[in-house]
Amino acid sequence: MLLFLAQSFAGVLVNEVYYDPDPESDGGNEWIELCNNGTETVDLTGWTVESGGGSFETSFTLGALTLAPGSYVVIGRTTRDLTGEFKPSNLQNGGSETDGVRILSADGTVIDTVLYDTDSNTSGLLDDLGTSTSLPAPDVSGGHSIGRWNGSSDCTDTEVSGVDFIDYEIPSPGAANPEPPVIDPWDTGDTGSGSTADCTSTADIRLNELLSNPAGSDDGLEWIELYNRGSAPVNVSGWIV
Repeated sequence: MLLFLAQSFAGVLVNEVYYDPDPESDGGNEWIELCNNGTETVDLTGWTVESGGGSFETSFTLGALTLAPGSYVVIGRTTRDLTGEFKPSNLQNGGSETDGVRILSADGTVIDTVLYDTDSNTSGLLDDLGTSTSLPAPDVSGGHSIGRWNGSSDCTDTEVSGVDFIDYEIPSPGAANPEPPVIDPWDTGDTGSGSTADCTSTADIRLNELLSNPAGSDDGLEWIELYNRGSAPVNVSGWIV
């Protein structure tokens, strides 16, 4: 029976978490967003939200609510779909230890878990695979959210928070998470004058592999490999290593 319930709720996920409002007070301003990537409407009445650091505690109980396929619902913020404040001590804001949020069906089945904060799970909170060793989602600055993005869409799940979630500077409660902008870490901000270069396609080029120390003499045997992750050819003539 529990297996059947888990399968029927499989499309419901925590899609976005806003755990550290800034400069607002946390109380009444935090929220989480659920999505439904399944094919059936799910009755969320009586579901609970649990949050915590060292252990999970019930922080919100949902009232009468349904979630249709392809829909989003925001829980917690007073101007959104299911209003109220997370209790007993709000969502954890991050810090030196891993924090988490998870949703449970009315019968207590854990449906989805999101861990966030540090590079490794220091609190021992269990993820959806029942382990405490998977990579958490990143800790984000106040006013940012963590949201699902798999490279082409939101509301998908690999069961590893560090893979599924990214930092969103501009949260999007109640709507699909947008495609994040491509950021060039070497960009100095100088746009030049009159440049018409296509930076979208060039951003698809990645340094994929290198051989820096061949056996024997290095001369003529070292190499690097470039990879184009995009769908269009890129002219790399004149590029500099």
